Amino acid sequence: MTTQLETAAHGARSAAAAIASSGRAVVGIVGRDVPALLVAAAGGHPFRIAPEGAPSDETDHFLGRVVDRATTLVQA
Repeated sequence: MTTQLETAAHGARSAAAAIASSGRAVVGIVGRDVPALLVAAAGGHPFRIAPEGAPSDETDHFLGRVVDRATTLVQA
């Protein structure tokens, strides 16, 4: 089961790209500011953008402390 979950997690970006190529909107979500259920109800596909890495001086400079720490860790 763990291997299947890990495979799904690593393939999430590919799956989101495939959904987007079909014409369906993919909406990136960080945190709980936008409920995934609301995105789905509007016809979009919610895509959880997970934080990665460590905070940088650049993200702190531009985003400050206005957003939660998980948002500053998101890498494009």
